[in-house]
Amino acid sequence: MARARNLKPSIFKNELLGQADPILTLLFQGLWTLADRRGILEDRPLRIKAELFPYRDGLDVNGYLTELQRLEFIERFTARKLALIYIVNFTKHQSPHPTEKPSDLPDFLDKEEPNQSFSESPVITPLSNGSEHVVAALIPYSLTPDSLKGASTKKQTSKTFVLPDWIPKDQWQSFEEMRKKMRKPMTDRAKELIVAELHKLCPDQSGAGQILDQSVRHSWQDVYALKEKNGTDHQTAWAGAL
Repeated sequence: MARARNLKPSIFKNELLGQADPILTLLFQGLWTLADRRGILEDRPLRIKAELFPYRDGLDVNGYLTELQRLEFIERFTARKLALIYIVNFTKHQSPHPTEKPSDLPDFLDKEEPNQSFSESPVITPLSNGSEHVVAALIPYSLTPDSLKGASTKKQTSKTFVLPDWIPKDQWQSFEEMRKKMRKPMTDRAKELIVAELHKLCPDQSGAGQILDQSVRHSWQDVYALKEKNGTDHQTAWAGAL
């Protein structure tokens, strides 16, 4: 079911999307309306086309999705044998209505490891050679810090997760216990991703406890920017992340 989402003017000045086929921008915006409050939706190109472009014939939606992933606007992953899409930084730029119900789809933190090659999937195939949709190579933003890049594709060995000192232990423990009660216990890799997200939300390393408390209070599986009383978050601009 489609949902109402926010549209910010800065998306029209994005250099990556601005040089690509305009359909790519329309598809990206349409994905917001199909995603749940975490920015996750099923990776079903035919259904996505039926929902977003019911009157346009000949669109290679799967190819456009592959291009959005190449530009790092989305992550295509599998969890519980489901093909899924995660919209990067969705929770930073969207403020779902407080009454919006959570979906039953797996979380991005629960993605299967080792990651499957989408080029081998019957549902997800890369763009064909010579595609006109490929844009000039520009530097996109990253989902995780450099220290965590590539970690999802490498086999975890004896590495043990260590909670950073700037994250309050009590609030972290409450968050972990809440996840366990929801039958969503975190692996060390999932914990690293949560810490990375907290670091982006708290660049000055303050307020992490409040963010964790907020997630526990609302039974959220992930961490999000603190909400104001009126339901909007502290992020007032798209900040050029798109």
